[in-house]
Amino acid sequence: MKINKLFAALTAIVLAAANSSIFTPAFFAAAEEANFVQTENEDNCTVSISLVDITTGKNIEGVTVQLEQNPLGTGIGYGSWNTSDEPVKTFTDLDADDLYSINILERPDGYSVPSQSFFSFDHCGEVKDYVIRAVPNSAKRGVSFYALDWTNAIPTDDGNWFKENKEYKDYFSVVVYDEEGKRFTSETLGWGNYEMYLPDGKYKINVTPTDRYYELITEEFDLAKTAKNMLYDFEFPDKNCCFDIEVVDGKLTEGIVLCVRMKPDVAEHIKEGCKANISIVDFNTNEPLKGVKARFITDIYSKDNEVIGEWDTTDESVKSFKDLRALQWYAVEIIDAPEGYHIDKRTAFNFSQLGDTKNVVIKAVPNESGPNVNVAVYDWTDLVVDPADGTYKGYKELDPAEYSLCVFTEELDRFDVTDDLHLPDGKYRVQISFSGSKYHHVDNQGWKARAVRKIFGKEFVIPESISTDFEIKDGKTVGQPCLFVEKWDGPNTSCTLNLQVVDGVTGKAADAVEYKVVRIAEEYEDVVEEIGIEETKNGFLPAYGKMPESGSITVKELEPYVKYAVIGRSGSKHYGGADPVFITFDKDGESKDVTIKLMPFDYKKGDLNGDSELSVADLLLLQKMLLAVSDTKINKPEYADFNEDGIIDVFDLITLRKELIKNVQEK
Repeated sequence: MKINKLFAALTAIVLAAANSSIFTPAFFAAAEEANFVQTENEDNCTVSISLVDITTGKNIEGVTVQLEQNPLGTGIGYGSWNTSDEPVKTFTDLDADDLYSINILERPDGYSVPSQSFFSFDHCGEVKDYVIRAVPNSAKRGVSFYALDWTNAIPTDDGNWFKENKEYKDYFSVVVYDEEGKRFTSETLGWGNYEMYLPDGKYKINVTPTDRYYELITEEFDLAKTAKNMLYDFEFPDKNCCFDIEVVDGKLTEGIVLCVRMKPDVAEHIKEGCKANISIVDFNTNEPLKGVKARFITDIYSKDNEVIGEWDTTDESVKSFKDLRALQWYAVEIIDAPEGYHIDKRTAFNFSQLGDTKNVVIKAVPNESGPNVNVAVYDWTDLVVDPADGTYKGYKELDPAEYSLCVFTEELDRFDVTDDLHLPDGKYRVQISFSGSKYHHVDNQGWKARAVRKIFGKEFVIPESISTDFEIKDGKTVGQPCLFVEKWDGPNTSCTLNLQVVDGVTGKAADAVEYKVVRIAEEYEDVVEEIGIEETKNGFLPAYGKMPESGSITVKELEPYVKYAVIGRSGSKHYGGADPVFITFDKDGESKDVTIKLMPFDYKKGDLNGDSELSVADLLLLQKMLLAVSDTKINKPEYADFNEDGIIDVFDLITLRKELIKNVQEK
């Protein structure tokens, strides 16, 4: 049959249904618009990053560095680079509104350098040079400060100085600027050790307490003016918390004393007025345990704890302390205890508001049969796993010196896991903490976890966090509960996505495009293409942002063995949306090319099967649609309104037929 006769036959078939099969705009949604709106010039910032020796200014080679966007949130990595290959790394098209961090993944030998440096942009279009200046371990830190807490400071009776002032030992953030006002370096100093290295020269430093409850006393404070009247040469920072300093022979030409105070509204809130009642009882009987010697301390996170009191439970089964402060941490420390019991060495707590009373009950667990908490901790940093051939090797048990475990009962009683802890039968939760910052728990949805489950099945339990549940039955731990960790600076995955988002008609880069790479949750991997990504849980975003004008971007360090949805959409009303492209890397190091075509709205009209073309197949779909055939699947029902009269009826079929004839004749 010739094409004209086919169209005529199809038209005749549906004419009888023309009056009854009316579809109104209320039934079909308007054409899809993109979800992203681009704000003009918000993404045109630039940063150039380098790592140098602070004494020589020369590049430090062999260090792996990473730029991260939104480090306190989703944490989107821009990929890592090595300073041997790229001494200066430049990133463009960064967002003026976002926070970024520079992460040192492998610290250089012989140097002190912060593992993470934060920065942001002050305005759209800003170009920033961020130089990280590492300090050689051999450099003498001769630039030093002293800090005083003047929260309760009042003049002495003779008016020569203050009383009720004490040494301050918490942390300060110090940012150093050169004579031209450019950032030179920055450090976080604390525990009363406020020393840093600076080359000889003149600088401006900005100092801020990291404790949000405290503030630096500046020259505008009444307290500062009073101090200046006592000692005219006593210097305070300006209203921006800045000092002008000079370094000669590695030392300050004039000493600096940093004076801080607790913010008045906070100080008012934490006035003494809280109370603690402390008791130590047998875990099984809840009866007071005699013969325990304990002490009560404050300033528990400083080197010099203040001992408030000591007691023996033989004499005082409940020890009370009053006039304690809200928002301040206190702890009970065990000095000595009867044999046959496990008691945590330290129990810490604080008060959330003024006037609180806490009844602190410390449980002593009888230990008659030896320890029975059996939890294994495995280091997966160097794990080699491949579900294709069942490879599972490179794991090892973590050195116990690297971590500690604590157990929580269902009633939230807490116990440190030690060699003398024997818990009664019951259900518990165990949690890990690390002695340093080298380790973190394995991502339960990451490539290692998924690959292992593909080999051993979903009964291989990989906890979602730093804790996991377990049970003790008949005096023993049931099964073998495990926690899995890896180093922060472990090897990265190296899968690569080469993404293009183009105009589906011209093949050129589409305008105002944003992209997302979404890691699909494991439970939805097999069904996401049927139910749609909107029906899944929000997945992890390893990469997202605005596409360069070229329409191409390379996303590195993606994971194998997981499914990703690659999404490209335009903020321009000229384009419709496009379905996500789903990809999975079958092995580490694999590269995939993905091209997403965004079709202009006018080109989409009549394309009912979503193949980006007008064909007889679209005509047949429209016919079935008008006849209300139950199994008809339409890609975009709104595109069926071909003549744009707001009603989908036989006249759209006729108009589509004419367009197809026209296309055939033009070929």
